[in-house]
Amino acid sequence: MTYRADIDGLRAIAVGVIVLFHIGLHQLSGGFIGVDIFFVISGYLITTIVLRDLAAGRFSFRNFYMRRLRRLGPALLVTLAVTLIFGYLLFTPDLFAALAWSSIAAIFSLSNVLFWLQSGYFDTDAILKPLLHTWSLAVEEQFYLIWPAALLLLAPAGRLGARGLLVLAAVGLTSLLAAELMLERDPAGAFFLPMFRLAEFGIGAGLAVHGRTLRPGPAASLASLLGLALIAVTSVTFSEDMRFPGLAALLPCLGSGLIILAGPGALANRLLARQPFRYIGRISYSLYLVHWPVVVFLSYRFGAPDHRDEIIILAVVSLALGALLYHLIETPFRRTRGDGAFRVSGRQLTGGALALVFALTATSGAIIAQDGIPGRMNAQTTALLSEIAKGDAARGIGIRRRDCHVKADVPAEFYDTNDDLCLPPERREMIVVMGDSHAADIYFALETRFPDLNIVQMTGAGCAFSRPYNAHNHCSIVVGKSETWLPENAANIRAVIYSQRGSTALDGAKSAPLEERPLPPGAFDHLRSHLDRIAGLGIPVLLWGPRPEFHPEIEVMVAREGTRGAVVKAYAKLEHAKLRDLDAAMRAAFASSAVDYHSTMETLCTPDCPVITPEGQFVINDFYHWSPEGGQYVTDLMLESWPALREALR
Repeated sequence: MTYRADIDGLRAIAVGVIVLFHIGLHQLSGGFIGVDIFFVISGYLITTIVLRDLAAGRFSFRNFYMRRLRRLGPALLVTLAVTLIFGYLLFTPDLFAALAWSSIAAIFSLSNVLFWLQSGYFDTDAILKPLLHTWSLAVEEQFYLIWPAALLLLAPAGRLGARGLLVLAAVGLTSLLAAELMLERDPAGAFFLPMFRLAEFGIGAGLAVHGRTLRPGPAASLASLLGLALIAVTSVTFSEDMRFPGLAALLPCLGSGLIILAGPGALANRLLARQPFRYIGRISYSLYLVHWPVVVFLSYRFGAPDHRDEIIILAVVSLALGALLYHLIETPFRRTRGDGAFRVSGRQLTGGALALVFALTATSGAIIAQDGIPGRMNAQTTALLSEIAKGDAARGIGIRRRDCHVKADVPAEFYDTNDDLCLPPERREMIVVMGDSHAADIYFALETRFPDLNIVQMTGAGCAFSRPYNAHNHCSIVVGKSETWLPENAANIRAVIYSQRGSTALDGAKSAPLEERPLPPGAFDHLRSHLDRIAGLGIPVLLWGPRPEFHPEIEVMVAREGTRGAVVKAYAKLEHAKLRDLDAAMRAAFASSAVDYHSTMETLCTPDCPVITPEGQFVINDFYHWSPEGGQYVTDLMLESWPALREALR
């Protein structure tokens, strides 16, 4: 295959937007499309290589997979080993055990499946998963498992006829349509699973089958510039909140395809073939491997980057480590000929890789078996982490997680059978607590504080009523009950208490700092419409304002600071300015409404937002969910300052 320097340049663009997006350059809110560019490139290169070898009569699965092993294996295994070492040095036991699981998944090319199974979204914040990025490597490796065999069946002589092209087009179109349907039912599945990404590989494969590029000239240059423009526009306009992949993924993929089709003589391609694009493209695999663990561990130890200097440092460190991995590990192990340089034979490579796979798997298994090796931490830190874990377990029981608190990973039918538990049939007066997991905290606190009252829970994970949900979203269960069960039982409902995570109403990437996420016009219109409709039934509606959020989460801060006093001091530096503004905006949105709004921020933060109760116990279990003690503490403060709440709970 003729080497094309411009494709290395395209790789540089792909890895560049990914790295800049991940290190905190939130102007590139769609930087994740770099992965889709890589999928197109892989489809093109792998198809070209396999068809060439088939046409020459020299294709063998052994040679194909040995080349893949040389290309991908050593750098990945070294990255996994180093990541486990840093996890041992820095992570809490829970996070270290989770890292070990993801290490095993990465070894066996199942990262995408693991992270899909874990994805009740925000199961663990992405910034605490050093190997999260290996999901895309797993998708590529799964593609490598099926595509050579498929080409051997479709084009045994290296030429894909009309029937083969139709099959290729049909598979790509089916994958695209399936992704669109899957986005309605399981967005995480559409994102992580390979069958919903085949259209992206198919674009590259189709170009390889076509086998020709455009002649150098105005048409080729226009195609290359249009392709570059599509990539640039989607990098800055796409965001994590949008429907993706599906049809939206076609734009960056078509942009990548246009650049490949334009050929090395086109205007943009000639630029991409120059340095430094060419060099960054060559090291792109190693750079991709190292950059996310660097971001995770540095953010874990020192906090997420929020200044330009910190972003630059992260970029430089990632680039330097990527270059080291490329020159010291990736390149030497890819050599197949000796010329006085370091060389590893196929047998040596296979044996060494198997030994390292065994060692990493055994080590990861031992970490999991020992629950993340808690003995690594000092006694005081271990005691604090144990306190948090016990509080979280008690909270899980208290909010009736998986019984009445609706989650994405539990079938809707399960909750229908639990109506008698969650929505009691008796006709005595009820107080209904409604909303997302923050409302579930309130339910737990009120149920504990007032065991003789008939308090009804109508909550779901991430189910903020400030936005609409489609019929396949788990939150539609909660919204549906509020639209049917509430009116049917209005005469017996003393009050509805609603609450949600405040930052849910903000625009922008969820990974961006709150201060950089704008509040869109009319952010609370949908919520007000819903709550006003309930108030119109004659039911008093109490809107419990948003609470403070603490970043990083409490476990991370405890591991970093070591003592309760140091944790309190560190959190005291947070100003919570965005949430104070959000609180004021929500109050203003309901100023002329029948809904009774009360500010948690003003009640709790006087002026600092406390992270411990007067008795010295942590208020939170993570970023913002209350510990059992924290829930009682905040509820008592709200009862003292909110007459409508006291009246509802009399």
